[in-house]
Amino acid sequence: MADEDRVFRYRANLDDEQSSAYLYRILVEVESDERLSRVYLRLAETEEKHLRFGEERLREAGEAVPE
Repeated sequence: MADEDRVFRYRANLDDEQSSAYLYRILVEVESDERLSRVYLRLAETEEKHLRFGEERLREAGEAVPE
């Protein structure tokens, strides 16, 4: 049961990280303040790192990683 809970948590986190990264990438494109745009870019890159970390946790658990 603990493994199922962990995999569920990994998948939920992946969804959140992917959504956040996508949102920050959009904000990078529409933000006219260059300084703020760079902040959004760093946030997007951080979320993408989290996404890769979560994907690796799923692989280690023997689970398929969503495309």
